[in-house]
This record gives sequence, C-alpha cells and structure tokens, in this order.
Amino acid sequence: MYYVLAVVCATAFFVHEFVPVNSLEFVNIVKEHSSSKAERSNTRKAVLDSQKGTELYEKYYLAKTKTDELWADVLVMKEKEKFLNFKTFQQFLGEFGWSFGLFIYSLFNIIMVRLRNGESKSGETALHSTLLFISIYFINWATLPSDYSKITYVIFTVSMCVLIVSSVYFLLRSKRKYIDHLKNTIRSFFHFFYKDADENDLINPNKRIEFRKIRMELTDKAVGNE
Repeated sequence: MYYVLAVVCATAFFVHEFVPVNSLEFVNIVKEHSSSKAERSNTRKAVLDSQKGTELYEKYYLAKTKTDELWADVLVMKEKEKFLNFKTFQQFLGEFGWSFGLFIYSLFNIIMVRLRNGESKSGETALHSTLLFISIYFINWATLPSDYSKITYVIFTVSMCVLIVSSVYFLLRSKRKYIDHLKNTIRSFFHFFYKDADENDLINPNKRIEFRKIRMELTDKAVGNE
C-alpha cells in the first residue's frame, strides 16, 4: 500500500508536466487572433494618419500620451512587486508554503520510521522519500533565481533527497550505536555491583551493609523509582 501511495502521489504532483499547456485548437485560434490584430493595427494607423491636424486627432494623441505614461508607471510597479520569479510575494508564499510544509512533514516521518525497531520500513521510507522528492522539487522551482530544464531539476532534487535520507540514516544509526553503548555500559556496572563484587569478595566486610544500601539507592535512581 505504501508503494502504491508513493506512485499515486508522484503521479498526482507531476502529471501536469507531461500534458500540453494548451490544445492545438487554442493555439490555432490565438494565431488567427494575432494576425487579425496586426491587420487592425495597420488599419487604425491609416485612419489616424488621415486625421492628422484635426482637433479629434489632437485629443486622441493627448489621451494616448497620458495612457502610455501611466502604463510605464504600471510596468515599474510590477517590477517592484516581483519576488524572485513570481509576480508578487503573496504568490511566492502560495507556491513555497505548501512545499515547505510537505518537506517538514516528510522529513519528520522519515526520521520517525527510522527510529522504530523490529518493523518493516521499506514501504514507508519509499512513500515519505517520494513526498520529500516532491517537496524539494517545488521548493527548488520556487526559490531558484532562474528557471531550468526539467532534467536539471530532477537531477538536483534526487541528489538532495539522497543526501538528506542518507544523512538521517547515518545520524540515527550513530545515535542508536551510542545508546546501545550506554546500555552495555550500564549493564556492565550492574553486573559488577550485583555479581562480581559479591562473588569475588571485593567489598570490605565492615562496609558490606553500607555498600548494599548505597547500591540500592543508586539502583532506584537509575530505574526511575525516585
């Protein structure tokens, strides 16, 4: 089931990359509109040229000049509103926010899966690694200063996923080894206090009662009874 979910999630997030942006009919009608628009512009120019020197032409020219100046101001403001490759900061947050949230969620689950013992982890690791790949892919798309080819995004994202998952694996393995080392050390201490010390007569007979009392107090603290 985890593998199926991984495939479904990957398909849902990336299927749009393999679908054309517009249909062929749409592309053709846009071409026709552009051609008609160019013809309209030529006709309008001829009409305006025929009206030069008239009062109507002067009114049009003043209105056009004002409109062009305002449009220049609009273009300046549009540049100021841009954030990275997005039209506005709000648009950036809309694209970056969900992918960053998915990144935290998938990374958290990868860590939790690796922390568990005695259970099959491959399916869950595959699912959460897929979600990690998706999140990093779209984080890169949202934050990189330029747009790159899909294969570049994929290679970069795969490299980051391998680095992150490998880092989690080795860090947790190192932590588990350290915990096992502490457990073995504690077992050695208890073995010495409760077996070796008595069997090998390492305790001063005059201090045996006091030693056992201190030993019991330390044991209670170690197992959490105090």
